[in-house]
Amino acid sequence: DRLARELRYIGILDDHDVDWADRQDDEVSAALRHLQRQLRVQTEINKQRCARLLPVAREHLGQQEYVQVIDELDKQVEQCYLKRHRLTKSRKRKSHAVAAAAAPKSAGLSENALNAMDRRRRVIDAIGHLFPPEKFDLPTTPLFTDIAPNPSLDLK
Repeated sequence: DRLARELRYIGILDDHDVDWADRQDDEVSAALRHLQRQLRVQTEINKQRCARLLPVAREHLGQQEYVQVIDELDKQVEQCYLKRHRLTKSRKRKSHAVAAAAAPKSAGLSENALNAMDRRRRVIDAIGHLFPPEKFDLPTTPLFTDIAPNPSLDLK
């Protein structure tokens, strides 16, 4: 009251009282309220989508970790094979130089190669059934069929 009286005395306010509880919307306020309603709707849609995607994303992360482990074990097996291949090449060169009478023995797999192949086999047997490839193919149906589509942005 005191502030209103002072503003009237200065001449900023008219003599008639302003009812601040009366909701006479100007254009900006109406647009803001409308956009806030749209934002609430979109936020709810996004929460539903996030809830649907979270378990799928966790499964895919697990599958990625599994593939990385298998790839690392494959690299170890491949390194053992390349090492064995290099050794047999060098043995063949030496055997030609020594004599053709002694037939070279077939080199067995090293302990490292056997261990690497065994580890790979154990990992696949233990957790490979959790990640079938067909489960992680591109989906043929949309994930959000029962969730409302995005509302069109209406800028009034």
